[in-house]
Amino acid sequence: MLQASADVDTSEALTERQKAVLDAALRLLVEEG
Repeated sequence: MLQASADVDTSEALTERQKAVLDAALRLLVEEG
């Protein structure tokens, strides 16, 4: 039970980081263009 919830937390944290990275990349592309 605890292990499963820990896995979910980790995957959620990764997606949040990926979203932030994609957001920053898009912002850079827009500024370059």
